[in-house]
Amino acid sequence: EVRALRERYERLWAHIVDEGVSAGAFRSTDPRFARLLILSAANWMYQWYDPGGALGPDELADRFTDLILAGLAEDTRKETA
Repeated sequence: EVRALRERYERLWAHIVDEGVSAGAFRSTDPRFARLLILSAANWMYQWYDPGGALGPDELADRFTDLILAGLAEDTRKETA
């Protein structure tokens, strides 16, 4: 049962990554590697997350999303006034 749930969850993420690449929202990459990276980051959160700590769930989600979608590269987008 657990294995079936895990496989369903992985298929959901595979679909999300594939859809993003197809729509042009994500760059073309190895979808399996992208999925594994996302799942690995989220799966280890229980080891370090402190509900009473400085980051609440929304801020944590924002930071994860930013790092996963934008990476660590310098932001080269030009700011417009």
